[in-house]
Amino acid sequence: MNFEFVTQDYRTFVYASDETTLEITCDMEGERERILLAQPGQVTLRYHEEGGFWYTPKGQRAEVPASVSEAALQVAFTHH
Repeated sequence: MNFEFVTQDYRTFVYASDETTLEITCDMEGERERILLAQPGQVTLRYHEEGGFWYTPKGQRAEVPASVSEAALQVAFTHH
């Protein structure tokens, strides 16, 4: 899976691969604040950097296919 840069809206960078969207929001210094992953028909998931897992808006851990997660995180940690 390859994520390609789509657009930037202020401090949020948007990448997409097919119908999966990755949003990386940074603070004023450019440090990552939030990593979101949206897939068709699924709730948007947020990545917990310290814990190393994806979770739902209700705080429940969520399973993401390894290929999707690895590709998304590679972009998130190297996009600058």
